[in-house]
Amino acid sequence: YQRRVRAALKAIHGQGLTCHMILPSKILETGKNRIRINCVGMEDTLFATNHMRKGQGSQKEDIILLGKLILSLACNSKHATKNVAQSLDLVARCYSSDLKDFLETLLGKNTMSLYPTIDDVCK
Repeated sequence: YQRRVRAALKAIHGQGLTCHMILPSKILETGKNRIRINCVGMEDTLFATNHMRKGQGSQKEDIILLGKLILSLACNSKHATKNVAQSLDLVARCYSSDLKDFLETLLGKNTMSLYPTIDDVCK
């Protein structure tokens, strides 16, 4: 599931757009390993001049939203992002340390790395 979301986000960013809607309620799994993300590029279309100024900053917001989505899925709670530290502790106890490190990087909690680009996330 998360790989498909990352691939979709890579395609969106590859077109110079941003998603802004990486929320569980906006992602539809349609079967045969396909997903559909609702409202992609809506903000880019409505606020085209603002989009041109924000550029990479908006795409970094998408990376953070992706981290929040994966954290919510890992904790099986849509409220997992309200207390990120506690949720990351739960992830560390239940999953590998790689997942916790990956989430910390996506959420910007890992001070050893800069915010990744979507190409870094899809490796």
